[in-house]
Amino acid sequence: MGLDPNSDVAVSTPLDPHEVYLKVDSAPEIDVELRDKEWQAHGKLIHLAIWARPDLVHSVSVLGRYVHNPSEKLWSTYLRIAKYLVKMSRLPARFRNLRHQTYGSRALWPL
Repeated sequence: MGLDPNSDVAVSTPLDPHEVYLKVDSAPEIDVELRDKEWQAHGKLIHLAIWARPDLVHSVSVLGRYVHNPSEKLWSTYLRIAKYLVKMSRLPARFRNLRHQTYGSRALWPL
């Protein structure tokens, strides 16, 4: 996509919290070229969400609801996620390993 990691276009969240995605946003006629672009982008995001970026799971889930009938609004959301990934590529991903012991159905978490 050619996004520059040093530019100011980076965003802090993968989805815009004030944006609502609805089925009526899509055109009645399917744009095959746009659909193919979104399918490719969505497949790559699924792979990233499963194997490397759990912070993308909700975004991939929301976009997956509309992947069969694409719109320009959804494509701009894919570009927003790309900008988010460019920004986050400079930051290390850190995950905590929480140890816990399970006794029956009750888990004891250390403080």
